[in-house]
Amino acid sequence: MKNLLQKLYRYDQWRQQQLFQGLEKKQNLNEFINKDYKLFFSNVRGTLIHILCADIIWQGRIFQLKEFQIQNKTIDLKWLISLWKSDDPNVFHQVDFKYEEIRNSLFQMNNTFQDLLDKKTDEELQEQIIYQDSKGQDQSKPLQDILYHLMNHHTHHIGQITNAFTIEYGREDLH
Repeated sequence: MKNLLQKLYRYDQWRQQQLFQGLEKKQNLNEFINKDYKLFFSNVRGTLIHILCADIIWQGRIFQLKEFQIQNKTIDLKWLISLWKSDDPNVFHQVDFKYEEIRNSLFQMNNTFQDLLDKKTDEELQEQIIYQDSKGQDQSKPLQDILYHLMNHHTHHIGQITNAFTIEYGREDLH
């Protein structure tokens, strides 16, 4: 499983680089990422923040943190987890990240996950991570399942962003 996860995280790193390079080639980047495309989190910016927040929460759970330092910001993890209870598609706009902070933070998060994978054995990846879910219930999952879930989560939402890109710019690659 370790080899598969390492490949997935390297692919995710490449995919993120392609995504951000493609976005940054566009003249109207800020307008595009903030336009409401009726995505699950309204727009591209909200979706990117949601992806980042999920990574922050899971790193916090894995490393047993109460708060998280990223891009010179301190984020209380209980507060961040509480956002998951909302049905508001704009809920993640409360996490005030600028585009560059989102991009840089997603790269940083991926590197942290890759470093974690490099240090763990297959056996260690099966170890249970004990955490509280958004309802405050105690949960437990193997680390490898969490890391695999995060890759699926990224893929799901990057697909939504790609759809918005296609709506806006037609069928051109995001690189």
